[in-house]
Amino acid sequence: MTAGPTDPREVPDPRDVDIAEYVLGTLDEPARTALRAEIARDPALRAAVADWERRLAPMALALDPVAPPARLKARIDASLAGDTSRSEAAQVIDLRRGLTLWRWTAGAAGLAAVAAAAMAAFLLIRQPLPDPDATRLVAVLRPLEAAEAPTWVVSAEPGEGFGRKRLLVRTLGVPAAGTATEAAPGPRDFELWALPGEGAAPVSLGLIDPAHETRVDLPATLGPRLGDGLGLAVSIEPAGGSPSGAPTGPVVLIGALTRTGG
Repeated sequence: MTAGPTDPREVPDPRDVDIAEYVLGTLDEPARTALRAEIARDPALRAAVADWERRLAPMALALDPVAPPARLKARIDASLAGDTSRSEAAQVIDLRRGLTLWRWTAGAAGLAAVAAAAMAAFLLIRQPLPDPDATRLVAVLRPLEAAEAPTWVVSAEPGEGFGRKRLLVRTLGVPAAGTATEAAPGPRDFELWALPGEGAAPVSLGLIDPAHETRVDLPATLGPRLGDGLGLAVSIEPAGGSPSGAPTGPVVLIGALTRTGG
């Protein structure tokens, strides 16, 4: 396992950030209107929108849907029917309705959740899809309770050695531990677990430093299980990790790998 600070040279292109915010729906109305007009004229921008929609699809799927009030939904549907600029883009995956409901869900959970989602999107900017047909496994780990807690993004990548795999963990801060650490004070570490399912015990993937990106190598026995739907969780453990090989502290983040792209 290796960890290190983000390379300061890896600064996102401001234009790409604008596209990400456009897809997220976090641009203000004047900026969104201006960018929408550019997208309608520029095939490269339409391709960038499609690329970001593929990246952000797992994040939308990771949130529990909350239906907006009937009056608001009617207004949303009416506004979408009048906006044809996105339908003109060839081969663009139109997730507008899903993202609209996602923005409503985030609004109901609080503005901090919107900020966490946007930060996760900007972290993903450093891993472009190699081609339109490529697929990636991405997990958005969310808190079990507090909507304002940080979100972590985990993506699978090739490891060192033939057939080996590893996970890249990008953290957005330190999840809240609630009263659990108050009851058991002292140094604590965050430990990442794979949840194979089918009655199998959780498998420790190592300790995660919330201040840095971390890469963790998957055990060879877990490699065949790496795929769409593999559960992941983060628990708070004594310094150095769980003494028993199983989670002993509170689970503060949970999610599952989702295949995106292709």
